Amino acid sequence: MPRIPTTLFQQARRINKLLPLVLKGTHGDIEAAQNELRWMAQEFKTPEQLRQACLKRSKNYPLQYILGSQPFERLDVLCQPGVLIPRWETEEWTLKLARVLRDGKADQGLKVLDLCTGTGCIPLLLSAFLKKSDFWAVDISDTALSLVEKNLKHNELELRLKESGNSFTICKSDVLAENLAESLPKTVDLITANPPYIPTYYNFDSLVERSVRLYEPKLALIGDKEFYTAIFRHACNLNAKGLILEVGDQDQINHTHGLAIQFNKSNPDSDNNWSCGAMHDSNGKPRIAILWKPSWSFLESITN
Repeated sequence: MPRIPTTLFQQARRINKLLPLVLKGTHGDIEAAQNELRWMAQEFKTPEQLRQACLKRSKNYPLQYILGSQPFERLDVLCQPGVLIPRWETEEWTLKLARVLRDGKADQGLKVLDLCTGTGCIPLLLSAFLKKSDFWAVDISDTALSLVEKNLKHNELELRLKESGNSFTICKSDVLAENLAESLPKTVDLITANPPYIPTYYNFDSLVERSVRLYEPKLALIGDKEFYTAIFRHACNLNAKGLILEVGDQDQINHTHGLAIQFNKSNPDSDNNWSCGAMHDSNGKPRIAILWKPSWSFLESITN
């Protein structure tokens, strides 16, 4: 990481004596540091609480853990150590998916399963758009599942579960196991997942941002094709019509598409074949692999 010039620290101190601390956490971005300091000042009412928060930020402690939440479109998603922080990339594709499902395509009566759910941000946002649908949020981490429960209550005004007719179930299960928990449905319409996708052969320390490396759970970060293979197997076993998987690179998209192509060769029934697509995020990076059955061809509209 480039060193921050002394002159920039001096400039920051002239604005606010706490700003140099926050500046370390934003890697020298003074505008971002000012925004963060303002948000922390709104959250922490005493000077000592604010100073302690700024000291944490100076050590690259994630802002979302300090503030306790992260906006996710219309939701305010609670965050805590031990659970992956929602990213804007995930918000972007989830919002596109929600709009496609809502806008006359398949906005009611769906069964939606979100695997590796973390905070629950994906199924919670989808449930804010849909009606009379059933959602399952699945994770292996007890810490994550407890946080999903908190987020469900924290966002109840936006979710309006009773009014919308939706149901929301939280379940512990190991995605890599041969079979998912028996309490989960036997068939679903849609599976979504943001699985761990940083391969072990990557140089984790050099490629991953320091705050992520130091403070976010490796359980939610380290993984590769084994997760995509397992989730695809579950999608086939549960007769899913659509499958959306967040990825870290093009290789993982190619692997997922390869699984679908192999399935189609082994199962010549055209009504059950998978079509393949992908979406890049606003930065142009490969972001999701998209698979769909013929009856869900509308998912093609979110590919690029």
